[in-house]
Amino acid sequence: MEGREVELKDYMMVISKRKWAFIITFAICFSLSIIITFFEKPAYHAEASFQIGIVPAGIIIDQASMTKFCQSDYLMNKIINVLSLSPRENLKVGVNYTNSTMTISLDSSNPEEAVKILNTAMDVIVKEHAILFEEKMKPLRKEINGLREQIGLLEYNKDNISRLFYFNLKNQLIQIEENISSSKNTEIILPATASKKPVSPRPDVNIPMGIIVGIFVGIFFVFLQEYISKEKQG
Repeated sequence: MEGREVELKDYMMVISKRKWAFIITFAICFSLSIIITFFEKPAYHAEASFQIGIVPAGIIIDQASMTKFCQSDYLMNKIINVLSLSPRENLKVGVNYTNSTMTISLDSSNPEEAVKILNTAMDVIVKEHAILFEEKMKPLRKEINGLREQIGLLEYNKDNISRLFYFNLKNQLIQIEENISSSKNTEIILPATASKKPVSPRPDVNIPMGIIVGIFVGIFFVFLQEYISKEKQG
């Protein structure tokens, strides 16, 4: 116990001996946190949600591919062209998903522009998915037309084999029509909205963090100086 007290006293003596190095280092870290907090532009958080369309084989496009599309240069360029924005490199859309529901988000110093960007992104996505949806539904509609033609040919045949084949085709037709009726294109669930208050900077986080980092960096710098001094003397 006494050994630990001696060690602690030694540490405090080192800090006391080099207190100005500690104070200056702490002041620099704390000042940086103040500068970042009060000179950084306020950023607002905007979010929007949509549900990926469903076809009999499953969702129109898997979530991983959808995430890549939402963050692709192709989509960003589409948005820039539609809204006549100046080209920018910091236009990064965040993506989260739960099952087939996708949530896209954007932090921006201009909340109105962020809302427009996300709503435009969803409009582009819905239009792109409408093309995919139609491509995936075409074979089913073609199959329905074929079944209806066959049913029409067999409808007035009275022999047992024809009637059995007729009812079999009827059941197939009903099944496919049910699959088509349960299919739907991608749709917007929640249009984009922006937070009323800025999400950054956060004085309640930045300033305490500056104090903590300043203390640790100050202590590290003090003991580094002490170590270098002893190495030179030894």
